[in-house]
Amino acid sequence: MAYLIYDIGTGNSRVSIVSEQKEMIGLRTFENRYYRDFRYKDALYFKPEEMLLEVMRCTGELLKAHPEVRIEAVTATSARESIVLIDRDGRWFYGLPNIDNRGEEWMDAIPGKDEVYRKTGRWVSTVFSAGKLMGLKKRCPDIYTRIEGITSLSGWIGYVFTGELVMEYSQACETQLFDIGKREWDEKLCALFGINPGILPRVCAASVPLGRVKGSLCEELGLQKETVFTAGGADTQAAVYGTDACEKEIVIV
Repeated sequence: MAYLIYDIGTGNSRVSIVSEQKEMIGLRTFENRYYRDFRYKDALYFKPEEMLLEVMRCTGELLKAHPEVRIEAVTATSARESIVLIDRDGRWFYGLPNIDNRGEEWMDAIPGKDEVYRKTGRWVSTVFSAGKLMGLKKRCPDIYTRIEGITSLSGWIGYVFTGELVMEYSQACETQLFDIGKREWDEKLCALFGINPGILPRVCAASVPLGRVKGSLCEELGLQKETVFTAGGADTQAAVYGTDACEKEIVIV
């Protein structure tokens, strides 16, 4: 038995099959494609549907190359701060990568920066999801008003496979809308950035089963109907965890 693992990165992404003994059985990669939004000084976006085509292409190739492997479960990790926007029909229609800085010109006006740091452990910066959403709302209200929900890239893969919209804790920490002490979304943080808290998904811990993979995907990919998808975390945090680092040790990822 083995696991199907997605790692959606910044420059490129990977699909792999890993054995229960943590041995790499197979790997496929593709380069991520971004588009410039010239309404801002420094803004990039990606098309989730376009990315999903590459994800599924690599998945199909990989599973076809290893027909002898039985996939027990599926999971995903991904770059921090990147988010996918979901509309009221449940469609993933817009993607904001971590390298998007569309909120830059409004960051100086954010009040209570010390309070933001106290709750999130992050200084105010456009790199985090809150700043991206704020910039989107300021200049592209037509896109912002379509948002019914958001999630991380890894959470999006889980949504594609199960229909469950969640965000794992280490990914939620990178939004700057999440109180890391209370482990919950914070309405005051949302208000500082002008973000509707209603678009934020439920949060969960890594390794929590989201449910079985959709029957249509099992049939398309040749997976067993009992195949389960489990929540995965942010790539950097997952990498640090994988080193088995102890207290007071320094890890460079």
